[in-house]
Amino acid sequence: MSNAIKEQKILSIDYLKMGTDGKLLDEVSKRNVYPQGLLFSEYYFYLIAFIEGTSYEYPTIYRVDRIKDLVITDKKYKVDYSKRFKDGEYRKLIQFMQTGELEKIKFKFTGRSIEAVLDRLPNAKVVKERHGEYIVETNMFGKGIKMWLLSQGDSVEVLEPDKFRKEIMETIENMRRVYT
Repeated sequence: MSNAIKEQKILSIDYLKMGTDGKLLDEVSKRNVYPQGLLFSEYYFYLIAFIEGTSYEYPTIYRVDRIKDLVITDKKYKVDYSKRFKDGEYRKLIQFMQTGELEKIKFKFTGRSIEAVLDRLPNAKVVKERHGEYIVETNMFGKGIKMWLLSQGDSVEVLEPDKFRKEIMETIENMRRVYT
């Protein structure tokens, strides 16, 4: 894979599909992809790649152990140097290797360590602080940041965007129903 990335060769992969129940299926998705990088996160290696024939702004994430078959083709792709994949920048935008929409998120944090928040969210900025209450802004992909914010319990309140705040509120309401 790393040679294909270096030589800008298209990969043909068979990727195990995930069922609606969250379990892996024996079925595969066949894709031709433009490999951009390999990352290690949350105990797994991931292939970061653009799908051939699509015009997504951001690459797709493939867990390497779920790639059932891989062929390095002789076909090459070209990457504009200014638009090349920058793994360090990408890591700042993603949590738990979950993508979704890239969103600017604003939240209030009242927990014990704002430094722990800033360590976990490298592009986050404290925009206001008052008596141990911090207003934080960050740009992140939605699914992963949602998981992280929910893991902070009542130490976090999502302020913006309104649509994301409502999504968090619905999830919390669904969680409450589980315990009643």
